[in-house]
Amino acid sequence: MARKGAAVRLSPAAIRRLRRAREVVERFAAGERKVYGLNTGLGAAVDTALKPHEVAAFQRQAVRARAVGVGDFLGTDEVRAALFVRLAGLAHGASGLSPAVAGAVARMLNQRVHPRVRRIGTLGEADLSVMAQLFLPLVEPGTTPRLGPKDAIALLNSNGYSVGKGALALHDARLVLQAATLAGALSLEAAGANLSPLDPRAVALRPAPGQAEASKLVLAWLAAAASRAACRIPCRSAASRQSTARRSSSSRAPKDRSLPIWRARATAPPYSSPRAS
Repeated sequence: MARKGAAVRLSPAAIRRLRRAREVVERFAAGERKVYGLNTGLGAAVDTALKPHEVAAFQRQAVRARAVGVGDFLGTDEVRAALFVRLAGLAHGASGLSPAVAGAVARMLNQRVHPRVRRIGTLGEADLSVMAQLFLPLVEPGTTPRLGPKDAIALLNSNGYSVGKGALALHDARLVLQAATLAGALSLEAAGANLSPLDPRAVALRPAPGQAEASKLVLAWLAAAASRAACRIPCRSAASRQSTARRSSSSRAPKDRSLPIWRARATAPPYSSPRAS
């Protein structure tokens, strides 16, 4: 999705969850009880009550006031990863975000609206600065849907950038590990090496699932080879040296055998769309 531009959509179940949570937000918004970020200010302005006619303007200002940063711009894949992570979190329905705004985030991805985002500027636990820059297109004059009560804090109070960037780094690390495994297999093939250290019965004697996976993969790649000569120690230990790395990289992430990596950079300030780019 982040690099190949796959389309996204909110499932009917996700939309139902968003609607149920939104009903709670709207009920509190219509009442007199103070709720942080709903009918009060944020941060030091927590004790400042918002009047009903001030709520919409406050949502827009909350995004704009935090949309600051320095340093290089994020790559397009980083922007898309952050947007997707936030959308996935919102789809749980616990944030109280307006369903229409969640749909607008999905359209940003599908229509390739990639804001220009500086990567440095966040303090604290959430990626406030980066997330605010990401969602600037939603508060442009004339943009619909307009943000309603609590929408701003629901969009911003997230580590979408950190999680998205981490997911990209994990993906790339797995590609490097895959290439390293392939290089080891090629070395064994070039040396005409003895493959008995990779025998599943021998590998099963060690409590190292990553080594077992690497050995199985190498044997599959070399299945057509006919003869092997004695192997030097570095060749024999090729699988075991990858055990920890392979186990760490694949314990939670789905397997991905693809090798290509591309990164694109957004080019048109303040954000680009298919028409603008």
